[in-house]
Amino acid sequence: RALETVLEQDVDAELLVIDDGSTDGTAEMLREDFASVRSHRLDPGVGTTVARNVGTDLATGDVIVWLDDDAYLQSPGTVRQAVADFDEPRVGIVAMPFADVIGSERHVRHAAPPDDRVWVVPTFMGAVHAVRREAFRGVGGYRSDYFMYGEERDISLRLLDAGYVTRMGRSDAAVHAPSPVRSLARMDVLGRRNEIIWAWTSFPAPWHALFVAGYALKGVVVGLQVRRLRRMLRGIWRGLAMIPSLRRTPVSRSAFALDRRTRRKPRPLSELEARLPPLSSS
Repeated sequence: RALETVLEQDVDAELLVIDDGSTDGTAEMLREDFASVRSHRLDPGVGTTVARNVGTDLATGDVIVWLDDDAYLQSPGTVRQAVADFDEPRVGIVAMPFADVIGSERHVRHAAPPDDRVWVVPTFMGAVHAVRREAFRGVGGYRSDYFMYGEERDISLRLLDAGYVTRMGRSDAAVHAPSPVRSLARMDVLGRRNEIIWAWTSFPAPWHALFVAGYALKGVVVGLQVRRLRRMLRGIWRGLAMIPSLRRTPVSRSAFALDRRTRRKPRPLSELEARLPPLSSS
C-alpha cells in the first residue's frame, strides 16, 4: 500500500526502496509486483539510521521524502506539498503531518497552524518526513550508534546548530498504522539506551552529565510505572556502558537553548532567526 500511494503522486519523483534485510518476502514482492521500482537491499539489516543514510547517499534529488513501510499517503498531492515547504532556506527538515492509528483512534501529528508562518518544532517522528539533502549530509546524517529510535531528535538538534530548523508541515496528512510485529522490548531497551547516547554525545557541558543522570532516573520511574523495569534497566546499563567509546561532538549552548525553547511549544521562525547562525554558502 505504501508503494501504491507513492506511485499515485502527481509529481515526477525518483522512487527508491531500501530493503533493510527483510525476511518476510518483501524482496520477492518488489521483483514481482514493482519491477520498475529501484530498490537497494542491505543484508544483514543495519537498522533505520544507517539505512536512511544509505538511501540519502543513493538518492539524487535536493529534497528527500521518507515514508516508512507501515505508513501510506492519502492524497496524490502530498509529496508536491511537502517539497513546497522548503521555500524557506532555513528549513532543513519538514515534519509532515500524519494520522497515528492507535487502536480505533487517530491522532494527527505535526500539522502546522493555518497561517503562512514557518512553525518550528524541536524534532519529528520518522514515519513520514522530508529532508533537505544537502543540509542532512552536511551534518553527517544520522548517527549509526542509534540503530533505531531517537535518531530524529538528534539530527534536528545538530541541524539547528548548523542554522537549519525542523518545520511543521502543511501537506495533506498521511497515515501511520504501526506494524503489528513491532517489538515493544526493543523499543524499551533502545529507547533508554539512546537517550543516554544522545545526551552524552550532543549536549554541551555540564548539561550532558546532568541529562544522562536525568534520563537514567526517568527510565527507572517509567519502568516502575509500566511494570517493565528490567528492560528499562537493561537499556540504561547499555547506554552507560557505551559512554567510554562515544566521541563527544556537542552542539553550541545557543543551539541547545533554542532546542529547549521550542520544546515548550512550537515557535514561528521569525522569533528564532536572529539567534540562528548564518547558513554556509556551500
